Amino acid sequence: MKYIVTNNEDEQQIKRAEDSEKALQRGLEAIMNNELSRRWLYDRLQTFAHMDASSHVPGCSDSTAFNEGARSVGQAIIIEIRDTYPNQYMKMLEDSLFDD
Repeated sequence: MKYIVTNNEDEQQIKRAEDSEKALQRGLEAIMNNELSRRWLYDRLQTFAHMDASSHVPGCSDSTAFNEGARSVGQAIIIEIRDTYPNQYMKMLEDSLFDD
């Protein structure tokens, strides 16, 4: 879980936040360096974040808004992956889209 600094003069808080961020990055790196994990993540993004499908629900603005929220989360995850691990991002697409 990401640690939030509430006092930017507190070196302990800053250290905890930095350590927390490094741990999160190691977790993402572990996911992106494993083919099965990449496939799972891609599937979850497609299924739950509506990445390649319409989020519009005719006649139901609440459901459309909910789906757009899910898409927004998915896009944030993809942007972080693409910006941090561009080669593994491309491998995730290859693994999932060009299945032998």
